[in-house]
Amino acid sequence: ETERALAEEEAALGIDARHAEAHDLRGGLLAGRGRLDEAIGELRAAVEIAPDNVAFRVGLARVLVTARRFDDAGSEIQRALALQPDSPDAHAAAGALLLARGQLEPALTALQRALARRPDDDDVRLDLAGILERLGRRAEAQREYARLAAGSHTPAGIRRAAQERLR
Repeated sequence: ETERALAEEEAALGIDARHAEAHDLRGGLLAGRGRLDEAIGELRAAVEIAPDNVAFRVGLARVLVTARRFDDAGSEIQRALALQPDSPDAHAAAGALLLARGQLEPALTALQRALARRPDDDDVRLDLAGILERLGRRAEAQREYARLAAGSHTPAGIRRAAQERLR
């Protein structure tokens, strides 16, 4: 199915190589397949076409974090936050970068900023709970896990992960 989706995106790029969304989608598909260098190239192309698109910059930053290219990821996050200081996605990406660098307190702060802007982001809340746990703030972590485990709209995978941490 991913190969078919990639073929569709190839067709889209063939029609209009200046179509930023096609580059972005293709980059996401490539990243999902672990083809990080190719994904980064596609995502950079999307950002070059639409430099003010915060979502494209955040997507690129997330793949750069996965590729452990932390300085490049940090630059993209800074640009995204300069464009949209209240972007919950940019703050969440900053948290992911800081967590990958082992900077737990700053990561916690970034994720708290993301949640302040979008309180129903269960992925961010799960990451925040994990950081609280690693910082030894077990009671706070347990409250976050309990909230996720009890949430009627919490995705099943996140609910299961939270329930496991409550045991």
